[in-house]
Amino acid sequence: MLSGTPVITTDFGVFTETVVNGLNGYRCRIHKEFVKAADDCAVGCINHMACRNYALSRFSTEIVKHQYHEYYERLHTLFKDGWYQK
Repeated sequence: MLSGTPVITTDFGVFTETVVNGLNGYRCRIHKEFVKAADDCAVGCINHMACRNYALSRFSTEIVKHQYHEYYERLHTLFKDGWYQK
């Protein structure tokens, strides 16, 4: 996605949260859907810059570093004033 390349994947698991049909790729369940998605991607139905911009807005280092920082800050409080305190 970061390179502007559309994703073709299953419609299960984390992909339902990361792939938006028609914007940055296609989520498929049956063979016929995968074939159609490959054809659509091959003829350029997805805007490559929109795909890249979506990925940058969700998964770039600049965005994710704040999420990791918040997560590690929460872990840091696990033993002090956190889960294991009465």
